[in-house]
Amino acid sequence: MKYTLSLLLLLVPVWAWSASQSSYSTKTTPVSADKVLIVDSQDSWRTKNVLFSSFGKRQVSFVVDTPTDTDDFLLFKTSQAITITDIHAIVQGGTSISVAVQECSATGTSCVAVDSAITADADGAEDDGTLSNGTIDAGDWIKVVLGTPSGTVNFLTGSIYYNIAN
Repeated sequence: MKYTLSLLLLLVPVWAWSASQSSYSTKTTPVSADKVLIVDSQDSWRTKNVLFSSFGKRQVSFVVDTPTDTDDFLLFKTSQAITITDIHAIVQGGTSISVAVQECSATGTSCVAVDSAITADADGAEDDGTLSNGTIDAGDWIKVVLGTPSGTVNFLTGSIYYNIAN
């Protein structure tokens, strides 16, 4: 394939792993609405405490090598209802390319726009802050649709930020 997708996901539940996991005791304790405390200890005098915050805004990022207008792709399927809050994109090389994000059915069909397309260029672009259809149902697919690039775009990098719907 001529493009590579790199995904960054923060998932819940939180888990910890170590090389000698079998001799460790790991306990996860909620501290507040958006933070958990992970206590990982082998014995009572060696304890590691890690405060991990992942319950707020999350993101999925992608990179497309030499994007063209035929490089549309299903990016991820939601396991829970989400609300997309921001869409960001930037290009390296070339001038620009149009990027649209769509919500599709559980089978990846019947797609509708999350918001109007943004034009990613060398200094980056983002949505206007108000998404027309940012609420995504559990089990739906998120699709990225690309327009015709202006100039030879070497890479398109994008991020979609979202919250888990309550």
